[in-house]
Amino acid sequence: MSGSFFEEPEIPEPHNNSECGGVLQAQKTVNIMEVFEKKLLAHSADVVLVVDDVTATMAFAIAQKLHTKDAHLEAEIRSGDWSMPEEINFL
Repeated sequence: MSGSFFEEPEIPEPHNNSECGGVLQAQKTVNIMEVFEKKLLAHSADVVLVVDDVTATMAFAIAQKLHTKDAHLEAEIRSGDWSMPEEINFL
């Protein structure tokens, strides 16, 4: 799914992809948090840009713990489809 975020607006692919999976939503979130915290500790950032309300966005809250600024870009389009992480994470 992440490919469309780069293809449609024609922006370059990221240098890294955490490739975090998991069967349970909570496990995916934990995997992302662990990988992201390690990357942020190894490569400091002035700001972390998070997009929408996907699971990775929720997990990137770890940046706050590390005193890194974040910017959240949100389209605010709600589908009402509770099978989508964007709806669950919005709450």
